Amino acid sequence: MDIIVRVIDHFGDVGVAWRLALTLKKESPNEPIRLLTDDSSHFDWLVAPEERALIEIISFKNIPPQSFSFSSIIIESLGCRIPEDLRDMAYQTAQIIIHLEALSAEPW
Repeated sequence: MDIIVRVIDHFGDVGVAWRLALTLKKESPNEPIRLLTDDSSHFDWLVAPEERALIEIISFKNIPPQSFSFSSIIIESLGCRIPEDLRDMAYQTAQIIIHLEALSAEPW
């Protein structure tokens, strides 16, 4: 399963995506879970080393389209869409794409 996330503000999006990834991994321990993000360095201080091995974290800016394959399930988390240059590849592979949103306490 692939979860796509971008750092928008204050790392809340990254934290939510990480907790989602851990929950999915605990529910389905044999299912590979990958977090695709715009900047993987944000997970260095957020994630405990023993948890880091559970989830593969990939910077989608470094994905070579010729050698990458998306999972059959993709979650676009918190307003983050599949990067435009990877969409065709994702649409060919994915059986389902879930767009996950959350309510915010921001005074929009």
